[in-house]
Amino acid sequence: MTQSTLKVPQKASPAEPKKTTTTVAAGKATRSPTHDEISTRARALWEAKGRPAGRDEEIWLEAEAQLRKGSA
Repeated sequence: MTQSTLKVPQKASPAEPKKTTTTVAAGKATRSPTHDEISTRARALWEAKGRPAGRDEEIWLEAEAQLRKGSA
């Protein structure tokens, strides 16, 4: 039986500061989630879904969308 793993996109090198973006839409300011925040949420989703293989990007995008909406 093969163990599946979650592949996380590479983040900026440690020398680079973490980048966040603030967007104002309809009078409401929102902050883009950091790589680490998305990674943590994606791992939780991946584990909750039974650690499926081959769905890394889908789960990453789902985590990012949830964090942007504030539903994490």
